[in-house]
Amino acid sequence: MPRKNTNPRYRKLYKGVKIDLTAPTEAELEEKVRARKNVIDEGLVVGSEAGTSVAAWSEIWLKTYKKGKVSTNNYKQYEANLRLHILPRIGGMKLSDVRQYDLQSVLNEKEKYSTTHQIHIKNAITGMFKSAYDNGLIRVNPALGLRISKRAEIYRDEDDEKAGHRALTDKEAEQFLRRAGEHYAGTAFKIIYYCGLRPDEVCALGPESFDFKAGKETVSVRWAVENTTRAVKRPKTKAGIRTVPIPAVFVPELKELVGKAKKEEKKYIFSTADGRPMDTDDLSRWWKFLRNYIDRAEGATLHRNKIVEHAFAPDLTPYDLRHTCATNFQRSGISLNVARVLLGHEKVETTAKFYVHHTEDMTDDARKKMSNFAETKGTPTGTFSQKSADADD
Repeated sequence: MPRKNTNPRYRKLYKGVKIDLTAPTEAELEEKVRARKNVIDEGLVVGSEAGTSVAAWSEIWLKTYKKGKVSTNNYKQYEANLRLHILPRIGGMKLSDVRQYDLQSVLNEKEKYSTTHQIHIKNAITGMFKSAYDNGLIRVNPALGLRISKRAEIYRDEDDEKAGHRALTDKEAEQFLRRAGEHYAGTAFKIIYYCGLRPDEVCALGPESFDFKAGKETVSVRWAVENTTRAVKRPKTKAGIRTVPIPAVFVPELKELVGKAKKEEKKYIFSTADGRPMDTDDLSRWWKFLRNYIDRAEGATLHRNKIVEHAFAPDLTPYDLRHTCATNFQRSGISLNVARVLLGHEKVETTAKFYVHHTEDMTDDARKKMSNFAETKGTPTGTFSQKSADADD
């Protein structure tokens, strides 16, 4: 015998419209009923002939579920993603007519955007349609099972446990450093390579972020730029606020850049034409231009001015530069806990698990140490026998 649903239920007519809703708790049911009545009050009629449009529901959803319940910056982000990316594509459709492929198509068209941006767009879609389903506006939730682009799934945010980033090989690092100084975007990415900043932190840097006191040159990380809104905010964790040393080899180039910014009275080192800070989408485009330049300069094979055989790895991302910095911290003997602070991680496990990559010279170093140990403190010749080994087994 099927188990009877014991969840609280609300079944009444409201302004001539039947409301039939259930929820796990009374509080959740009250919230759903309130939202459903808001929809009815707005004159949105549910039905196949005169269904609620996606655009109309998006306004109700923002007002009911987001306004006053998320930060101002997050609210503006939801609003911007709806206005710029979602509603132009499906805003005129009825909620009841939207299918999963319509929503997946919206995400597929955003493949060129950063991983973070795609995730924000997906969150707006899934949140809006889940609420529509919970309120009985649609019988099936078409937002289930949506996926961001394959590229974005490979290159997730740096603290994601499934991150697929890697450190540059020695050859790739040589190519990057050899050519980055020849390109207008090079210094921005050298900051990531040498200092380990996140891209959104690089975007927020101003002339005051740098201290060039001789022998103690540092960059202070205090802010990060939010995508789409370009709002300058604090890093996502307290650990993100930090001061990072600048390697001496990189100081002259940074001094020149900061001096130029001061002369031009720029608030942000990397800014748009109207003086606003760049965001990570802008930085991603810069990286593509720089990566393409390096590839061609290093001897990529071209056909009709298109690269058909790469000389510089086409899969590298700005976060790979950050991973390389972390790996270089280890290679230079910086302790894991110090690296955690410099990278802005709250937990040392994050630094250990996702940012420290093994390199060939580490294997060589381990071999030398093992050889030295075996020669000076290893088992004396003749004391090890097959018999004793069998006994150990």
